[in-house]
Amino acid sequence: MKFSLLTLLGAVAVAAVGCAALSHPVQGSAMAVFTAAILLLFGAVLAAICCGAAARLFWLGFAILGWGYLLLVWVCLENELEPNTDGRILATTWGLDELAEATLEPWNLEEGGRVYIHRKVIAAWRCLLQIGHTLWALVFAFVGGVLARWLYVRRERHS
Repeated sequence: MKFSLLTLLGAVAVAAVGCAALSHPVQGSAMAVFTAAILLLFGAVLAAICCGAAARLFWLGFAILGWGYLLLVWVCLENELEPNTDGRILATTWGLDELAEATLEPWNLEEGGRVYIHRKVIAAWRCLLQIGHTLWALVFAFVGGVLARWLYVRRERHS
């Protein structure tokens, strides 16, 4: 299966934007990556409706696996980092003791040996999760598109 130069440039652009967003995990970059992925997945649905047979199957596979992964993440991980009433979360829930120890301040340690993380760390962690899951959705979407197109070509050769 051959990839065009435009496909390669698109993949490099997505990887560059994803790496830039991961290097500065703020809410703005997380929302920008997520919005771009949603627009791309909606575009894939439109392309699946409008394109020819082989391209239609690529975009259909792209849309199904991309939306499927985002739906799975949204349903399974919706409340995964809910802060306590004072804006802190128990770090040991996620095994983030090393992260909490690296930012030791008086508010990190509580009685009983429990380690808590500050809300800024939680916000950065949420941004990293959102960016990461969005990039994985695009990877799975691309794999779904390639797999669908490969199955179509394979079926056509045997016909």
